[in-house]
Amino acid sequence: MLLVIDIGNTNIVSALFHEGELVQEWRMYSDTKRTADEYSSILLSLMRDAGVSQSSVDSAILSSVVPLLIGPFITLVERMIGKKPVIIGPSIYPKLPITIPESAKHEIGTDIVCNAVEAYSHFKTACIIADFGTALTFYKYSTASLCPA
Repeated sequence: MLLVIDIGNTNIVSALFHEGELVQEWRMYSDTKRTADEYSSILLSLMRDAGVSQSSVDSAILSSVVPLLIGPFITLVERMIGKKPVIIGPSIYPKLPITIPESAKHEIGTDIVCNAVEAYSHFKTACIIADFGTALTFYKYSTASLCPA
């Protein structure tokens, strides 16, 4: 199973996918003072309560708009599955099916990038992406690039 973690300013959403289908989803409060051990305890408890075995997770991907929480979650994933998660960030943007302008690469939230990839994968045309997180953000995606609206 694939563990997907989206670290936002207010909440951390974790989800498990099996063969592309959502199996389970959980929310935790984002707190930069929590350690990898604390987040691990929370996530493993949630998994246990849902009847999901830790050993069933074999890969992970991490998106974060909270830089201070990236390290603890890398540690959490490494302990859980024995390898690092794929981290969404500027280093992988060239591998994505969308283009992000150089001027936006270090400013755009990884959550918006993930939303744009999903929009492209689903619609294959220009669209407007609205993200209703802690900050309400709008981006327009055209076949050329992803830019602030």
